[in-house]
Amino acid sequence: MSQGYTLTALCLIGGMAAWFMRGSARAWLALAISIAWWCFASLPAFGCALAVLVLTWIGARCIEAAKEAQRFAVTCASVIAVLAPLLVFKFLPIAGLQPLGISYYTFSCLGILLDLYWRKGTRPAVGDLLFLGLFFPKAEVGPVERLKSMSAQFAALGTRDWDHAKARHGAVLVAAGLLMKLVLAERLSKLVNLGFDETAQIGALASGAAILVFPWQLYFDFGGYSLAAIGLAQMMGVELRINFNRPLYAASVSEFWQRWHISLSTWFQDYIYTPVRFMLRRKRTASLVVATFASFTLIGLWHGAQLNFLIFGFIQGVLLCWETLRGKSTLPLLIRLVRTYFFVSLSLLLFRAADLHQAGTVLGACTHWSGKDVALILKALNKLDLAVLIAFVPLIEWLTARGLFDPARGPELLTACAAWQRHLLYVVLVASVLALGLFSHTPFIYARF
Repeated sequence: MSQGYTLTALCLIGGMAAWFMRGSARAWLALAISIAWWCFASLPAFGCALAVLVLTWIGARCIEAAKEAQRFAVTCASVIAVLAPLLVFKFLPIAGLQPLGISYYTFSCLGILLDLYWRKGTRPAVGDLLFLGLFFPKAEVGPVERLKSMSAQFAALGTRDWDHAKARHGAVLVAAGLLMKLVLAERLSKLVNLGFDETAQIGALASGAAILVFPWQLYFDFGGYSLAAIGLAQMMGVELRINFNRPLYAASVSEFWQRWHISLSTWFQDYIYTPVRFMLRRKRTASLVVATFASFTLIGLWHGAQLNFLIFGFIQGVLLCWETLRGKSTLPLLIRLVRTYFFVSLSLLLFRAADLHQAGTVLGACTHWSGKDVALILKALNKLDLAVLIAFVPLIEWLTARGLFDPARGPELLTACAAWQRHLLYVVLVASVLALGLFSHTPFIYARF
């Protein structure tokens, strides 16, 4: 895992050096550095990514050149060709292999083809397409970017001037993202692993804590990566879309999905939910139900072909349809917040469990009391772990609520701080990662999707 951080740091240094260049050469150097990152990270993964991008380019040309009567068939063939590698690696047992980032660049490429078919986009230039698929900060776990945005970023790289405020803010985002992953998520994983892997020894306290803590572990893990990716890109003069907006403070399940993995949620809304609703527009309720279940069935399948992921998607569909059809809740905000968090935690049990049997075992452990729970929890989380979590979870949440990690508002807020406050923040973030980070633990959870 540390090798990956070293490779990314070296590529960032190269990307920062691009600021000494002028014109389009800066953008092409950023692309060359990204290609180098892929080659050193995994040559097979780079080959797979390049194959998908080539298929996308060919498919886009074919759709653009097709006669009206042939456009649908050509688009279907192109979509199947681009989607095939993802389906093969996800659903066929190829020694458990899955090229890094395959879901994220595949969805971006599918968006290009569908936009062309709906005449909402144009055929991508080669440089724009490569930059969309290969830009290294977002390579492993997204976000799912769109061609229009990344093309604009690729073109703007040659004309932008160095922005010290944004670069400084980008460095803060990288440090905060690493703190979320290495300091917080890795420690929370100890409690979650206890609840899911030691079900024979634990009772309601430990298993219930694992279920309720897992959303935070997942958020700090995935949200930490997204924050670091945005920061790395920002330091290179590229703006990536925000992927999380305090999702665990959502007052409804629909609001949760508007705040969680935003780039993926909006992709499914634009390319699955909205088209299905449009096709069934004459049947209002049916269109809502069919579009919702189609979207979340596919989201479940995206996570994996196991039955627990399909049930996870089904539960999300049920909750969203129920919320929409019953109308706005009149319950107090606090009750809605707690209720939503409870629903999300229970559904994510299916996400964390290896299969339905493990999910049932964890739930079963919640039905009886064990006097060993407190001792086991304190063994999993030592005094240092507890002190770190108590100190840094509120700090990260407070800084997030203040908007300091927002790519749009953050640079201005950071500049408005007194110099001593900025430097204190730098020292706290960097020193905490170096001193308290658990570098030898697990890779990013969403890297396997």
